[in-house]
Amino acid sequence: MKKTLLPISVLAAFLVAGTFVTGEAFATPTNDKFVIEQQSDKETSTGIHTITVTGKNTSSQSLSNVFVSFNLYDNSGTQVGDAKALATNVAPGSKVEMSADYVDTDNKVTSYKIVDINTY
Repeated sequence: MKKTLLPISVLAAFLVAGTFVTGEAFATPTNDKFVIEQQSDKETSTGIHTITVTGKNTSSQSLSNVFVSFNLYDNSGTQVGDAKALATNVAPGSKVEMSADYVDTDNKVTSYKIVDINTY
């Protein structure tokens, strides 16, 4: 059974340095208005993880909403959860940093993949 890991943005303030998993092994989906330029995953001592992506609005219009969806995988490649990041009011040509939090207290997540980028 797939479990959904709920975002807990309030606890992101406790984030400490330490790379945990990456999405580098997977191809990033493309979007004609928004491009992901950088991504990372950091872990706190309490099992809270934050995937951070930096992206750029490549369109000539302001984007009211940008959603980036992630699937989370264990070491056998089974999807064990998901997470979403949101940015609002992204100006044309500007870069934005966005993050998605997830809890992994039993250390099942070993990789993630960006599966969708939606802009509105």
